[in-house]
Amino acid sequence: MERAATSRSNGTPTSVHTDAGPQDEASEHFRALGLRTGASWDEICDAHRRLVSDLTPGPEASHRNVALANRLLDEVNQAFASLRARSSVA
Repeated sequence: MERAATSRSNGTPTSVHTDAGPQDEASEHFRALGLRTGASWDEICDAHRRLVSDLTPGPEASHRNVALANRLLDEVNQAFASLRARSSVA
């Protein structure tokens, strides 16, 4: 997974991480779900359900909040799908 760190005010990358191996990628997925690396499948499912529930925008949400929630939901769902694919339980 390639990720650029942007800490300059103009948004240009200050560094790019391109050599993330499978273990590093899995660790990122656990962090996206708010879990420690190596959490159980039950913990992964519980965290995913909780985050999806928390991040699903309600009818009173502003457009900006909906866009942010949708980006976060995408990240959570991608992390869950990746961990599910790696799991022998699913």
